[in-house]
Amino acid sequence: MTVAGLILHALLVGLLVSGAAWCLDRALSPTRLPLRWIWLGALLLAIGLPVWAAVGPGMPGSEFAAGVERGQDGEDPALAADLEAGPVPGLSILETRALERGLGALAARVPSGLEPVLAGGWALGSLAFLGLLLVRSHRDRRRRRSWPMARIHHRDVRIAPGTGPAVMGVLRPEIVLPAPLRREPPGTLRLVLAHEGEHVDRRDPLLLALGLLPLVAMPWNPFLWFMNRRLRAAVELDCDQRVLGTGVPAPLYGQLLVTMGLHPPRPVPGGAILALRGSRPTLERRLLAMKTRTSMSRALPTLLPAALAALLLLVVACATDSPVEDRGPADETAAAEEEADPQADVAEDPQFTPRTEEPRLLNAGDVSQRLEDRKPDDIAEGETLEVGVHIYIDEEGSVANMLVNQSSGREDVDTAALEVARTMEFSPAMNEDEPVAVWISLPIRFSGGN
Repeated sequence: MTVAGLILHALLVGLLVSGAAWCLDRALSPTRLPLRWIWLGALLLAIGLPVWAAVGPGMPGSEFAAGVERGQDGEDPALAADLEAGPVPGLSILETRALERGLGALAARVPSGLEPVLAGGWALGSLAFLGLLLVRSHRDRRRRRSWPMARIHHRDVRIAPGTGPAVMGVLRPEIVLPAPLRREPPGTLRLVLAHEGEHVDRRDPLLLALGLLPLVAMPWNPFLWFMNRRLRAAVELDCDQRVLGTGVPAPLYGQLLVTMGLHPPRPVPGGAILALRGSRPTLERRLLAMKTRTSMSRALPTLLPAALAALLLLVVACATDSPVEDRGPADETAAAEEEADPQADVAEDPQFTPRTEEPRLLNAGDVSQRLEDRKPDDIAEGETLEVGVHIYIDEEGSVANMLVNQSSGREDVDTAALEVARTMEFSPAMNEDEPVAVWISLPIRFSGGN
């Protein structure tokens, strides 16, 4: 995969995953359930899926969703990805190849000479952001050490000249209070310390530091920044609910948030992980959350559609594999020469051929019977052996070439899979009104038992 392809794929996955997390967040907000895990999971998923697609065997759901590339007219779809011995093969229910081809087409427009520039800029951006975080952390650790310690309402705190209230530090977080805040009434101090103390007790700084790692890996991805901002807001909302759960009156606590948010003593330093104050939209959301509460049963009419939408977005994100690159004129010429030559080097990776209609399997019943006939007898009950096969279909829909892409680890099983592929008959792929020869890929699985 090219650098441009990886970037485009990461952006698409980030969009889908952040959309799924947003659906769940909006549906669960009135229930006052912890939302932090939604956004932390979304961040890790948005960084993990593109990396897995780039260095692993493919996306977790790509084989299920793509299978054998199927027709677009909805009639007679081709063989599904989980082609197994025994029952008639299932059919793919998601069309993600169009997304992959679209990303591939965009990536192909990026000049190859820009690849080193993109890779270098990416590396420099990640190193610069990581360096900024480390410098700020070191600077603020030195500043904290210069501030005196005090014991207030059973809490050890740092007294700063005018910074705070905030929690600073990751592994050893500390509460920082501005000196002028000590002149406030004892009730106000207790509320401030209750809020910041919840952050310390629940190790929130460590969780937010973990949420920064995806930004270090892909600082150019705006969807990661969006999810990180929502994670920080979710942590504050969860903290508010825990404080209110101790019996603190909501009007009193809300007044404290307004006072700290609109008239902060002094901006907290850039290295502060958590601060009582926040942005105006976040403050408004926190105040609104105190006024509304919905039981899970009453939230179900909203939660179920949101969960289904989130599930659909996540499935598409998992099923969309790395971009399939369009080939240039030189590649198409080479592919034509290889097709004309039956002794062409099949060790070459199969090439994508533009088409508007995918080939469709015409003899699924014969293929199922062949799978059963060629299934090795020594496969144990419950055991499944899988072979990834690339199949070259000519302009007449006949299988003209085959290639084992991913071995099962057994030569006899690989050979049986190729024999099964050889029996397949397809309608030809079409590019507009012209039949074209194409490569397709699918896993062939032999399962033990009936």
